[in-house]
Amino acid sequence: MKQKIPRRAVVLAAGFGTRLLPLTRIRPKALLPLGGRPMLEHSLRLLASWGVDDVLVNCHWLADQVVDFLRGVRLPGMKISISHEPEILGTGGVLRRAEWFLGEEPFWMLNADVAAELDPAPLVHLFRAHRPLAVLWLHPERGPRTVELQGNRITTFTSRRPGSPGTCTFCGLQLLSPAITQYMPPDGFSSIITAYLNGIRAGQSVLGAAVRDSYWADIGSPEAFLEAQREIRDAHRRRRPGRFLYASESHEGRIHPDARLVNTIVMDHAAVGPRAELHDAIVAPGCRINGRASNLLVPAAAVLTPSETEQAGGTEGVCAEMLPGRGSGRTFIRLHRDRDTLMLVRHTYERAENRRYIPHTALLHEAGVNVPEIFFHSSRKAFTLMEDLGTKSLQEVIASGRNAETALRGTLDQVIRFHEDACALARRRHHALEPPFNRGLYEWEHGLFCGKYLAEHLHLNAPAIRRIRGELGFAAEALLREPRVLLHRDLQSSNILFKRNAPYFIDYQGMRMGPAAYDLASLLCDPYVMLEEDLQMRLLARHRRRAAAGVEEDVFWLAAVQRLCQALGAYARLGALPQGRRFLDHISPASRMLARALRHVPHFPALRALVSR
Repeated sequence: MKQKIPRRAVVLAAGFGTRLLPLTRIRPKALLPLGGRPMLEHSLRLLASWGVDDVLVNCHWLADQVVDFLRGVRLPGMKISISHEPEILGTGGVLRRAEWFLGEEPFWMLNADVAAELDPAPLVHLFRAHRPLAVLWLHPERGPRTVELQGNRITTFTSRRPGSPGTCTFCGLQLLSPAITQYMPPDGFSSIITAYLNGIRAGQSVLGAAVRDSYWADIGSPEAFLEAQREIRDAHRRRRPGRFLYASESHEGRIHPDARLVNTIVMDHAAVGPRAELHDAIVAPGCRINGRASNLLVPAAAVLTPSETEQAGGTEGVCAEMLPGRGSGRTFIRLHRDRDTLMLVRHTYERAENRRYIPHTALLHEAGVNVPEIFFHSSRKAFTLMEDLGTKSLQEVIASGRNAETALRGTLDQVIRFHEDACALARRRHHALEPPFNRGLYEWEHGLFCGKYLAEHLHLNAPAIRRIRGELGFAAEALLREPRVLLHRDLQSSNILFKRNAPYFIDYQGMRMGPAAYDLASLLCDPYVMLEEDLQMRLLARHRRRAAAGVEEDVFWLAAVQRLCQALGAYARLGALPQGRRFLDHISPASRMLARALRHVPHFPALRALVSR
């Protein structure tokens, strides 16, 4: 027997869209385009396809845009009401305010900022069969997967084993009993999850179910936004039936026919010029771009402070490219001007080493080391304007397969100048640096590797971890006997940029005294690029010929063991964060490079056995 689908729904469109800032300063998240239509329109069309004909939409952030949009929506047979919240009420508080709308029958509640396509019948069947407080749509594979169930009964929304087998993600759609309002605070902000927990404690059941052949994506970040757009476009091209409702791409912006775009969203009232090369980019309303860019692009006026605007020479016609974080606690914004680009760096000083970046730059520049030029710096206002070195990294050069060895030789020559000329200048000036590599720092790196990688990522037992940590002490003792030079400290290929075919260093704020072998191992054993062993040996031989004190092979491979263990610990730590999952992709190549290093040195039987498994 066909299920009778509830015909009333509440659609949530009031949120701030914090993870999509600064884009959501310009356009509310619910109105971002996906598959050629605003997400809020997709939500309304989805509900209409189920037979829902009475909808309440709440709004708060940039509410005037939401109201204007809803005034123009034409969905035959659907009545749309608006609940404006002067103070945001949350996913629970909205229902307390909307009691006049709910009636006595079950109703839907749907987040307007998710991409969803599903058959609602399984959720309706579960609700009719058990009469719970709510039935939630869950996904067993995507998202953070923090929900646990016993059968269909939800037992927790905060799993202690998120992402493990049997956990699910709440997808932002639920079928609710009007009795839910009994379990909410009488007024103010509240979460629907709090109401569910209150109901469960009172003996009510909250159920959850996955739906076969459904589609769900959470548009919580620029990366997720682009990925959902790609999935939807690909499904449309394959003419896959039942997939997310799709409209032909259209916008009021101007895209020059010579522009090159790959997996890029150009929003209305944006302009893309003939020299534009956009890859994995989102171009916000009001933004004009005519160069090479990725990431989120917004008008500079939407993100720059008055002081930044003054030093940058104004924001008229300037587009701001929001670059991904690099783990240093700083924010990087590339300013695309009419004829050139400029890099804006915002500093936070939770990490003391960030304060040293500007004096380090001056010292390296004086020593003849290639670093970006500083145009303006304010410690008090915590920002810097500097030369933009572009996007072509050593990692990209090596991946292209063109002139990789030439680029590496040029980089190695700059490394020698860093280690020798800049080192001599730093010693003469008594230049302030981070504490040098010593036994404590090596042991800290061992602790990172053992704690984050061996224990938390691999779940290795404590006796095995102790054996491996004991072996790592040999590498530390050997490196402590090496002469100290001025080290970059994080000399992987992504921290070397090429401008006018010359290598430039970035992210050297942590430089300190230590063994040259550590930097060489960072460069030549970088898991991001996985150099062939014969190329590593040729470059190491070049270093021995050109450097005042060349690094011997056995010391190089011991430094590689030390550095790769540190990298594995860092990848595991960062990869455990929701925004850092991409770092997990580097664990396998780092482990393979570690296995290569271990073939060249004795003293590591337990570690060798681990990585050879």
